[in-house]
Amino acid sequence: MQRTLCMCFILVISCATPYSTITFTESEYATRVIEALGTKDELYVKANEWLVAAFTSAKSVIQFQDKEAGVIIGKYLLYPGEPYSTMSGNYRTDEVYAIVDIRVKDGKVKAEIKPQGTWKQYEPGYSSYGYSKAEAKVDMNTMLSSLEKSLTKPRSEF
Repeated sequence: MQRTLCMCFILVISCATPYSTITFTESEYATRVIEALGTKDELYVKANEWLVAAFTSAKSVIQFQDKEAGVIIGKYLLYPGEPYSTMSGNYRTDEVYAIVDIRVKDGKVKAEIKPQGTWKQYEPGYSSYGYSKAEAKVDMNTMLSSLEKSLTKPRSEF
């Protein structure tokens, strides 16, 4: 009987999926101050156009806009999750969202990307499923570089 219970316990433990909980602190948010030619209104329009182009998922939305204050805040789907399977079943990793906060004034734009909540990165066996903190940092910095490029390129007139 004890042997059967022990075998069952070992089987259950071996099918469990170990994971790491990922979270960001305020000091780890991606922040960039971008120097760009243009008035507050011009830079606001460029930043808004960039958000529209960057927010390709229906789950990414602009939540707040105030042109007079020069503020645009959006919720961005940073990572859509992915399906994976283990011996104990089929699962899907967590979706990861970030708040994109853009503040505009004459000649400058401050952008901050803040991942929201916590998520799990699963590590069953020799593989890894989910979104690591390092991947999130790369993606956030890529977004900020894209914004900077969009703000500093000359605007074409049609």
